[in-house]
Amino acid sequence: MMENWKKAVRDYIDIFTKINSAVCIASAVYITLLWKGSIDSGGVLLWQIIIVSALCAVCSFFYQNDNLSKKGEIIRTLGTYVYIHIVVLTGGFLFEWFLITDWKMVVAMEVTIIVVYAFIKVIYFNTSRRSAKEMNALLEKREEELKK
Repeated sequence: MMENWKKAVRDYIDIFTKINSAVCIASAVYITLLWKGSIDSGGVLLWQIIIVSALCAVCSFFYQNDNLSKKGEIIRTLGTYVYIHIVVLTGGFLFEWFLITDWKMVVAMEVTIIVVYAFIKVIYFNTSRRSAKEMNALLEKREEELKK
């Protein structure tokens, strides 16, 4: 039980770090392009980003069960995307990161969410693939050692 809890916390910290990094980069681009770099409350904005990133990282708890069918995996991925979308748009609206009346800002927020989500998924896909290759190599090595 304790090991599961430790793994969940490690996974949360890992995803939080990746999300926070990606959101900081996306925010810098977003602010530069749409607000013309005229955001005065830098410190407050950083805390807002950390809060939204921490809430988005809660989705790491959705991934504690690895024994899902293909359909279950698709549902979990869509659920995660919807959850993150709601968190970011709600946070963005409450923190006034975009003006709901400015369609360009709304579209930019949508695109930013999609790009950051896809970026994080690609990182995790590549990390998982690399881990699987390493594990398979270790298993092959172990089999060869047992044959000797």
